[in-house]
Amino acid sequence: MCESCSKYPVASYCIECGQSFCTGCTDSHGKIRVTRNHKLVTMEEFEIMHSDESPFMKPVICPSHEGNQLKLYCRTCEIPICLECSVYEHSKPDHDHEEIDEAAALTRSKVEDLKSSLQREISTIDRTMTLLTEMTKELEEANENAGHDMGDHFTKIRLQIDQQEQELQEELEREYGSRMKTLKAKLEKLKKLRGNYDGCRSFAEDLLKQSNEVGILCLEKQLDERVKKFPEEDIEHIPVLVALKFEKARVWRRRSSKTNWVR
Repeated sequence: MCESCSKYPVASYCIECGQSFCTGCTDSHGKIRVTRNHKLVTMEEFEIMHSDESPFMKPVICPSHEGNQLKLYCRTCEIPICLECSVYEHSKPDHDHEEIDEAAALTRSKVEDLKSSLQREISTIDRTMTLLTEMTKELEEANENAGHDMGDHFTKIRLQIDQQEQELQEELEREYGSRMKTLKAKLEKLKKLRGNYDGCRSFAEDLLKQSNEVGILCLEKQLDERVKKFPEEDIEHIPVLVALKFEKARVWRRRSSKTNWVR
C-alpha cells in the first residue's frame, strides 16, 4: 500500500525519497516545490531496478553527512557531494561544483561516445575475423590442391624423385603449418580482443540503462580504465597470404637450389 496515505495500492516509486506512492500521492509529490524535481518511476520499472540489484538506482546518502543525499558534483575533487559538503569541505571559490544531473549529463554523453567507439571496433573485429575465417578455409583448399598437383606430378616419375617428393611435401607442410598457425594466432587474438570490447560495451549499456547520475559518475572511470588496458592490436593487418602453388620447373633443380613457395 501507499507509504504516504496507506489507503491505496502503490503506483510509483520515488528514487530520491525511497518511498512508494499511490496515484493520488504521486500527483501531489510532483506538485510540491521541494519534491517536484524528484525522479519517479513506475512500479514495473522499480521491479526491474530491484531485480538488477543496482545500488545506484537507490537514493545515495552522503558518507560524511548522514541523512543528506548527494545533490551536487565537485568538479575540483571529481566526486558527488551533498549540500552540506558544498558549504564546508568543498566550499567555493576553492571548489567548483554544479548540479549533479548536469554533471551526469556530460558524463553520460561521454559514455555514449565510448559505447559507439567500442561498437565500431567490434564491427571492425567482426569483419576481420570473417575474413580470417575465410582465409583459413582458402588456405586449407590451397594446401589440398597443391598436394594433389604435387602427387600427380611425382606419380609419373616416382622412381627417380621419391626422395625429392618427400622433401618437398615436408616443406609444403611446414609452410602451410606456419601460415595456418599465424592466421589462427591472429584470429585467437581478435577473439579475445572482441570479448574485451564486447564486455565493455555491455558494461556501458548496463551503466546507461541502470545507473542514475551518481552511478554514471562513479563507474565511468572504471569503464575508461578497462578500455585503456586493452592490448594494442592492428586489427585489420593480415599477417600472411593464403596462396600456395607448387612449381614443377623447380623439381629438377631441387638438389642445387632451394624450392620457393609462392608467397
